[in-house]
Amino acid sequence: MEVINKHLTEVSSILSLYGENIGNAGLLHGKMGIAVFFAHYASFTHEEQYNQFADELIEDAVNLLLWTCGIDNDNEIFAFNYENGLSGIGVGVAYLVKQGLMEANLDDVLDDMDMILAKRLTGKTTPVSLMVDIGKYFLARLSNPKTCKKYFLLQTMEQILLLINNYLQINPVKHPQILGFLNELSEQYTHPVLSSLLNRQFIPLKIMKIEERNVVSYSNMIKELLNQPDKNIYCYNMEIDGLLNGYAGLGLSLLSMLDLRHNSWLNLL
Repeated sequence: MEVINKHLTEVSSILSLYGENIGNAGLLHGKMGIAVFFAHYASFTHEEQYNQFADELIEDAVNLLLWTCGIDNDNEIFAFNYENGLSGIGVGVAYLVKQGLMEANLDDVLDDMDMILAKRLTGKTTPVSLMVDIGKYFLARLSNPKTCKKYFLLQTMEQILLLINNYLQINPVKHPQILGFLNELSEQYTHPVLSSLLNRQFIPLKIMKIEERNVVSYSNMIKELLNQPDKNIYCYNMEIDGLLNGYAGLGLSLLSMLDLRHNSWLNLL
């Protein structure tokens, strides 16, 4: 549709102009999320310049966070987590390769990240939310059938399960975030501790309802844009950032309307 293509051009222009200068490197709120948009947009338009934008943003994001993770500061958790840190960036890179939007040997590209995130699980207390975030990263790594590091990845995943188990023995509460991760993990991994955790963490689906305000928000914006063809996206007070409540997520939502093959990005939220 002509109107959607017009708005995609607007999104691309905003992100091309300002994306490189944002301070957040992460998947949901930063450069990695913008890179996901440009990789999808390059596939849709067949214009190589958008692949170049994506590659440059990913390189900037990885270098920024690898440097940050070497510093002992107050933002240490922020640098490792899924929303803003290395865990999400690694999942984003693995996603692009899996979708055929990026060519890379993940064992090579993510080797430093493997070591840093595995090391973060030892030597100091790890909040349970960060255990889950790092678990998501290693689940994405295990999903790569071409990996030559399967033994190491399985060992690390077992360590994550044991840490979660230890946490729940001390804090025996129902935790939807943990259960969501364990359910996803159980689709491709078996372990006695995993089975035990799933039984103990059982929560009825009606209680586990996923909050969809980000998707609904984009849907409402798109309805307005389609109903008012002269309206442009600059009227929305949105952040210049990643997939969650940013122009990258809006752009991907627009792309998904033109071609449903591009809606796989929703799995990253």
